[in-house]
Amino acid sequence: MIIFARPATALGLLMASVATPALSLEPGTTKPHEMAQTGGDACTSLTNALESSGDKTGPVTLAQAREYQRRGDQSSCRLALQRIELGDRPSATTPALPGPAASTVQGTATSPPSTPSTPSTPSTREVGATQLKSIAVWNDKERLGEVRRVVRGPDDKRYVLIVAGGFLGIGEKLVALQIDSLRHNGDRLISTLTEADVRALPDVSSNAGYRDLDAAETIAMRP
Repeated sequence: MIIFARPATALGLLMASVATPALSLEPGTTKPHEMAQTGGDACTSLTNALESSGDKTGPVTLAQAREYQRRGDQSSCRLALQRIELGDRPSATTPALPGPAASTVQGTATSPPSTPSTPSTPSTREVGATQLKSIAVWNDKERLGEVRRVVRGPDDKRYVLIVAGGFLGIGEKLVALQIDSLRHNGDRLISTLTEADVRALPDVSSNAGYRDLDAAETIAMRP
């Protein structure tokens, strides 16, 4: 028999001979390039070669070769013979699996259900000026005083004037707390000042620069 194999190193030839028997053509079979010149029956030679090898390690299967022969597809048979002559062997390939696709219902793509958004707490709330009158002012521990007036100061900022300090009406004074520094928490205003801080504020009871806000005016306050 004539064995056709591509040139390789000695180690490569040894591994090939151990791993897989080479496909050979029948003795006296015309070589592919000679068939192309003489017009020989390439499909008969191809099927004979595959039958003699037990249909092993060829570039095509015996069933494919017979189909070429049935159709008279000489060009495909010649190509297969050329590959046999060069020692070509098919490599096992596995079709790539498709990647994960979006789930569909009756052919219509569907997206994951959206998570309902949680309503955010408003950063401020509108409070009427009249709502602040007579309301108590506290820090995190103690009561600091009570709102007497809601005013606009000489600097055009808004304040609450609270009665603070004293005992039984003695020693009381009117001090101004800027509204932007306070939080509105239901029935009270919350301040970061201590009682000592409030006692240290100047008395504004005689200051004519503070003007009462209009009753319809609203103030944006932090809750």
